[in-house]
Amino acid sequence: MSTPLMEVRGLSKVYRRGGLWSRTQVNAVRDLSMTIDAGQIVALVGESGSGKTTAGRILARLVRPTAGTVEFEGRPAGHQPEPTVQMIFQDVFGSLNPAHSVGHHLRRAIVRSAHEDDVDKTVAELLGSVGLRPAERFAKRYSHELSGGQRQRVGIARALAPAPRLVIADEPVSMLDMSVRVDILNLLAGLREKRGVALLYITHDLVSARYLADRITVMFSGYGVESAPATALLDEPQHPYTRLLLASVPGSTTTPTKPTVTKPTVAKPATTADGCPFVARCPLATEQCATVMPPVTTLPGDRWVRCHAVQS
Repeated sequence: MSTPLMEVRGLSKVYRRGGLWSRTQVNAVRDLSMTIDAGQIVALVGESGSGKTTAGRILARLVRPTAGTVEFEGRPAGHQPEPTVQMIFQDVFGSLNPAHSVGHHLRRAIVRSAHEDDVDKTVAELLGSVGLRPAERFAKRYSHELSGGQRQRVGIARALAPAPRLVIADEPVSMLDMSVRVDILNLLAGLREKRGVALLYITHDLVSARYLADRITVMFSGYGVESAPATALLDEPQHPYTRLLLASVPGSTTTPTKPTVTKPTVAKPATTADGCPFVARCPLATEQCATVMPPVTTLPGDRWVRCHAVQS
């Protein structure tokens, strides 16, 4: 078996807020494990507050984890040599400095990576590769002269400038008009075909995840709760939270409760610090769920789930 491009084990991030006398703790990411193979597209899916953006920022080395390990091709993150990881941000209006031109943003990324001699030629090639033509004209423009879709294309071009092996795209189409979302998704999918780039696609949208990803990992309250090949996960979700997400998609025929599960549903138990965080919303919750965090259960078909109601 080949070594994954990126392997994450037991990743956690705790934020502590407040002063000396009143301090609160926020567990943004908790015991997250996942792998991304070279050239693979993995979607990290969950609702707002699930921890998916924090996880992406940790993997991009913008945030330091509290615990866990991240390895690139078998080497701990930070050890050289390691594959280049770049990030595409959600906010297309705030991710570009309005005081600088498009060409400046790309030249800076190219020069910092120190892998090209003809910088202007590389700027033109990058802009052309993301559909911004004529490249010479777009290189002179500023962010206020671009549409939302054009700004995101610049963001993609900037991420490609250091010739990355992995691109982390954090909700890259959520702030765009519906008419341009498919174009951006197709552009992201083409990164693998044309450049061999792996992609971690962070989203709350299961429809776009199905369209783009080879594999989907679902997060809730900082935990990874289910992971499987995209088609298998969406056709036959195992975790109650995944089924709830699918049931909320317009036109979906998925029901929140899996009919084959025979565990008795009880009155919603009060959750504890050691229990499953989904217990208050789960239609299958039992007293065990409120007191014991479900372990990861490996299932056939290269999938796993974290739920007491699912048996291997």
